[in-house]
Amino acid sequence: MIALLGYFAFDTWSLPSFFGDWGSSARHVFAKFATTTAWLVRDGQVALPEAMRWLGLLIGQLSVVLLVWAHVAMGASWTPFIERSTPKLVTTGPFRWTRNPMYVSMMMLGVALGLASSNVIVLMSGLLLAFAAACRVPSEETVLLELFGASYGDYMRRTRRWCPWL
Repeated sequence: MIALLGYFAFDTWSLPSFFGDWGSSARHVFAKFATTTAWLVRDGQVALPEAMRWLGLLIGQLSVVLLVWAHVAMGASWTPFIERSTPKLVTTGPFRWTRNPMYVSMMMLGVALGLASSNVIVLMSGLLLAFAAACRVPSEETVLLELFGASYGDYMRRTRRWCPWL
């Protein structure tokens, strides 16, 4: 979870252009560093009912299914660099109900890991990941409006950013 947060933090708040492709490498270095120090998280243990931990596992499984489904729906259009994406607007699969199913799945995974691990620090890092995604999405939507124009504007009007019922 901490590794995912670092990945998005480096991607949301871009490094200066003189670093070139180093920004991408920095995300990977941060992810490796975070995973090797994750044992520090053990201090955040809290007592949760067993049912809550099982709920976390269920939410985690659903988040993985959503993530895979979103990747399949995007097909060749998927890229971590939205500015370099193939100009094809994907509105099928989970994109029919939410404009950001990959971010939603990662947010679900953050909550799931917090519940399943019964660890408040893991849960907090999941919430920080959600915050990083929420900060990144408006800039991505600006780029998508430039790429797809009115068709993306129509898609924004009929499809919720996060959850169809919120």
